[in-house]
Amino acid sequence: MKTILTIILLTLTLLSSPTQFETNFDKLNEKIDSLNDKLTTQERISLYFMNLSIHKEITTAIITKNKEDFNITNLDNKIYKIFSSLEKQTTLYNDSEIKVLIELYEKMKKDGLLLVKESSKDKIIYKNKIIVEDNLSLKIGIAILFLIIGIIIGYFSFDFLQKKLKSKVKIVEDEL
Repeated sequence: MKTILTIILLTLTLLSSPTQFETNFDKLNEKIDSLNDKLTTQERISLYFMNLSIHKEITTAIITKNKEDFNITNLDNKIYKIFSSLEKQTTLYNDSEIKVLIELYEKMKKDGLLLVKESSKDKIIYKNKIIVEDNLSLKIGIAILFLIIGIIIGYFSFDFLQKKLKSKVKIVEDEL
């Protein structure tokens, strides 16, 4: 039973792998967290809020079919203003740290915009993560293969335990 549950868990994990957009969003949040002691409360809140706002706009555009209202230029300008104000305070921050923040933000935005363009494809929304169905048939095939292998392993394990138990019962019956 544990084997079957493990295989099902691995299969679901395979099908629900996050996109590059989600990965970059997480990396950007981790980088903001790492600068926690250097950022003021206002800067930290501004960065988190703008990051979450842009993430929300992109995910909403991916989910909805109406792409006419999608525009992140206003939010984009605001976050670049925050980055420029951080760059001006060179005594508090290392320039490379701010550049890494900017690079992570640009990667996240680029991947998000690609997802918005490709959002005409079928998609699955799983626990607030957007999964674009690229090779769904391949993933389902692999999942079925793992399920069959798990069933076979479970059958032979159960059969082996039953034979072992029967041999112990015979030994006990012979002794009586």
